[in-house]
Amino acid sequence: MVVRARMPKQEDQDIVYYDTRYSVPVFVFFILGILAIILCIYMNGMKLPYIALIFLDFFLFSLFCCVRITADHDFITGSYGIGLFRYEIGIGEVRGFSIKPNRYFTAWLYNPLGQSALQLNFRDGSSKVIPCDDPKKLATFLRLKA
Repeated sequence: MVVRARMPKQEDQDIVYYDTRYSVPVFVFFILGILAIILCIYMNGMKLPYIALIFLDFFLFSLFCCVRITADHDFITGSYGIGLFRYEIGIGEVRGFSIKPNRYFTAWLYNPLGQSALQLNFRDGSSKVIPCDDPKKLATFLRLKA
C-alpha cells in the first residue's frame, strides 16, 4: 500500500519533483511499542514511567514516520517526519547519480516495496541515497540540470 500526499500549493510552482513516503516498518514498530506498553500497564498498573514511554513513542513516531523529497531548480530537500531532521543538497554539488537496487536501509525503510533508489555522488567524493518513488523522474531532472 502506497500513501501519497498532495503537492503543496505555492504561488510560484518552482517545485519540479515532490514525493512523500510513509514508512510501514516505522508504523509497525510504533504499534508494537504501544502494544508492549499497554501490556505492561495491564500487568503492573498505570504508572508514570509507562505514560512517559507512550509520549516518547508518539514523539519518535512523529519524527520518523515519513520522508518528503522535494526538488526545485536549485536544491533537493529531504525532511523526515515533522521536519525536525532535514537535509538540503545544492544541485551544483551533485557530480553524478545512478539508479541503484533498493538495498540501502534508509531507502528500504521508506520504500520497502520499491525496486530502486537514486544514489547521488557529490564533488567531495561522498554519496547519499534518496528514497523516492520515481527515481527515473528525479534522474531525468538532474540530467537536464547538468
